[in-house]
Amino acid sequence: TARSEDSLRLPTVSAGPQPTLHQITLRTQATQQGERGIRRFVAQGREGGLVYVRVIDMKSKQSHRITTEEPDYALGLSSNPEFDTTTVRFGYQSMVTPSSVYDYQMDTRERTLLKQQEVLGGYDPAQYQAERIWATARDGTSTAKQISVTESPTQTVASK
Repeated sequence: TARSEDSLRLPTVSAGPQPTLHQITLRTQATQQGERGIRRFVAQGREGGLVYVRVIDMKSKQSHRITTEEPDYALGLSSNPEFDTTTVRFGYQSMVTPSSVYDYQMDTRERTLLKQQEVLGGYDPAQYQAERIWATARDGTSTAKQISVTESPTQTVASK
């Protein structure tokens, strides 16, 4: 049984050649709940400037990330007031996908779209593609740039 000073170490896929270990330190409250049977732990993290959500099975110590279909996006956990649940709610948006709210079934890894911001004027997200490119500044610092292009990759619609 975990104690408040224990940590759960999870291997993750990193951008470099060697996998990195992320350490999640269990708080006292979570540890006490775990002794009574927490089945899953949901963590939000950041890698390469993008937020991700990881679902951890506390019994098997196996984990997975909620997948995203676009290379650049904003993602964040929403209010999840029910403690003992198989569903987690999150928000998602990109330069192509309007602000959306999903329910995610942690066991089956299926997501259900609950709500999406309407975009007026006949917007069709299938006609656009979001890209994430890296640029190097004069001082050597790499920064991510977001661009959205139409079906013709030479026409840039927006960049950030």
